[in-house]
Amino acid sequence: MTSENRHIVVVGCARRIGLTLTQCFLECGYRVSGLYKTESSELSLIQKRFGDRFTAFPFDLRKPDQAAEMAQKAVRQNGSVFALIPVASQFYRTPLGQVTEASWDDLFDTNVKGHFFLTQAFLSHLERPSHIINLIDIFSFKPLRGYIAYTAAKGALLSLTRNLANELAPHTQVNAISPGPVLLPENFTEEEKSLHCSRTLLGRTGSPTDIWNAVQFLLASRYITGMNLCVDGGSSLM
Repeated sequence: MTSENRHIVVVGCARRIGLTLTQCFLECGYRVSGLYKTESSELSLIQKRFGDRFTAFPFDLRKPDQAAEMAQKAVRQNGSVFALIPVASQFYRTPLGQVTEASWDDLFDTNVKGHFFLTQAFLSHLERPSHIINLIDIFSFKPLRGYIAYTAAKGALLSLTRNLANELAPHTQVNAISPGPVLLPENFTEEEKSLHCSRTLLGRTGSPTDIWNAVQFLLASRYITGMNLCVDGGSSLM
């Protein structure tokens, strides 16, 4: 996979998996536009290290009316886009019977609506060929008790991925990666962490590097589109 003169857009670059992908792309020589909602100290360090190839832009997915302007800024700075990789996500409990309209809208706005309108804003700026890789979740197709609004939103993002693959062929390949317990929420208790490890065939959690390896695989492929690649240690089979 050559990185020469390639522009990658990572949505949700400041933390967790998005931060890892941003750093890996930069270390491989890509130019990266990183979109973030809240800045982090790690992001500041990346800016200092890769300032000539990395541009960070504040952007809130819940404000889709700003998506077109955001896309234009990134393209003016770094040129046409080889790959758009939306990673940003919102995750919290919404037990059935306690779901509010505000929490439903927040999870859908962040996890699917915002991604769609940002993707749409970038369409005219994509190279030929190009890639879109959505980071989803194995719970886009597998129930997770107590998180009904989150899983519904991720299910919608999986459907959106398949529809975009159909709409944008043959010039843009659109795929998804669904992590299992790769990077557990920071507020999980040790008991919750152990439980999620026990729910994988491999008996352990993965790491952000596993997601990076999957991203590289999809970017190198010229004959995969509309697919959802599970990187989950086999937990989707349990």
